[in-house]
Amino acid sequence: MTQSDYYFKLYKQYPEFTLDVEFQIKPGEFFSLLGPSGCGKTTLLRLVAGLEENPSGSIRINGEELIFVPPAARQIGMVFQDYALFPHLSVVENIAYGLKARRFPGEEIGRKVQKMLELFELSSFKDRTVQQLSGGEKQRVALARSLITEPRILLLDEPFSALDYNLRARLRRELRDYQKRLGFTTIFVTHQQEEALMLSDRMGLMERGRLWQIGTPEELYQHPMNRFVAEFLGEANFIPVVPSGDNKAQLLIGEYRVPYPIPYPNGPMPQVMIRPEDIAVNGAAFPISFSARLVRMDYMGHMRRLEAEANGKRFIIYSHPSHCHQDIGDEVVLGISPERLQWIPDATD
Repeated sequence: MTQSDYYFKLYKQYPEFTLDVEFQIKPGEFFSLLGPSGCGKTTLLRLVAGLEENPSGSIRINGEELIFVPPAARQIGMVFQDYALFPHLSVVENIAYGLKARRFPGEEIGRKVQKMLELFELSSFKDRTVQQLSGGEKQRVALARSLITEPRILLLDEPFSALDYNLRARLRRELRDYQKRLGFTTIFVTHQQEEALMLSDRMGLMERGRLWQIGTPEELYQHPMNRFVAEFLGEANFIPVVPSGDNKAQLLIGEYRVPYPIPYPNGPMPQVMIRPEDIAVNGAAFPISFSARLVRMDYMGHMRRLEAEANGKRFIIYSHPSHCHQDIGDEVVLGISPERLQWIPDATD
């Protein structure tokens, strides 16, 4: 770890779980904490901010230990789910609040507030109260209020959770644009896989107070370390295997052994995973292929979600609408490229 890294090692017992994590991020990085509700994401964020008491471990930013530093002195910004804006104050007064609390000179406050109004395109709303703002405008005010104090790190606790889908998608893009332009270091908490995959430079997947895997969105999606990670980051097909000698294995679909041998890794790996988009419906030309029957078709606009049954095992397939001309009940040949298979341990321990 270099002096410019952000290092977190935290341990604290709760009635529901024991939080025990260790990770580090780089300056300017957008790091997401993803996981199901109740896994400890927000708790971890509050520990970093100093809003939860008595953790064991370390919080080091630029070589400075902050674990025992009071919250107000940590120089950490936080945007909550409800934005925590002051409803009786104007946009300008909300943005300036942190600087006034720190007793900045009035002229400097005015200059910094004006910069934030221009940056977040809030100048035309500056005299409005919070009640007069839309959800997107409130989010921009909350970001401006947090960033005006130039925090060492910005913590975002599910800031899009109360918004409708289209607005949420637009604000995600805006947030990422602001973050890239300004370069502020960010820890973002969400239970939405799409948000984490879209926004993150790197991400960590949590369950019951534990960080299972950290990496880029592509690494976690394409190379999950266990079944929990694979299933939480989208739909996945799991296929058991049987050894076939010479460090090879064969896929086992019901009682049918697929003839094509695949290299068998060291250690107990009783199954492989393949994503639905990596299975071809008309796949007779693929190295691995087998017959199946379509049992379900769902139109989803940009794709069709298919389910096909082969020897009693059900497969999920994503297909472009223009590539799928079959009907439910039709016999198809499913095709798989061996390089798209990922070995997955059976257990998460």
